[in-house]
Amino acid sequence: MVGAIQMLRWTPEQAEAHQKKNGKKTGTALSSPKENKTVLHQSQELVIPEKLTPKQRTQALGRLKEGEMNKTEDAYNKYLKLRYSAGEVLWYGFEKIKLKLADRTFYTSDFSVLLSNGQFELHEVKGHWEEDARVKIKVAAEQFPFRFIGVKKDGDNWIFEDFSPWYGTLL
Repeated sequence: MVGAIQMLRWTPEQAEAHQKKNGKKTGTALSSPKENKTVLHQSQELVIPEKLTPKQRTQALGRLKEGEMNKTEDAYNKYLKLRYSAGEVLWYGFEKIKLKLADRTFYTSDFSVLLSNGQFELHEVKGHWEEDARVKIKVAAEQFPFRFIGVKKDGDNWIFEDFSPWYGTLL
């Protein structure tokens, strides 16, 4: 891609093999190969920290492919399946609706849910809420006439939070 930065995450052994193959030196390792903690990035050296911060421990290691569920979303999918079997939910889908909030800014809900009473809701499933995610769902709730529900796993229970400021005031 033009103008994009490609990040390479190589072990020192992989970097050395690349250097031998191409006959160029792209970077040097700060740590010994035994430690295997050096990450090379565009001729710059980055070292993976020995100890993660509390925030880093709560973050996912990588992005999932579009349409692929994480463990919390998969557990909620099973919960919705039970509600569907009980007749409480008529239809639901994973990442089916994408809303444009602003130029190059979109919100994709985790689950779109049609309840048996005819209500349509967008559910956002989180293991832990970061502030930017809360802001994004609040912006979406202000702009669109859907009921936005935040869902958080708490042990064996689900905690629901309604982000729709207008809900119940339109009728």
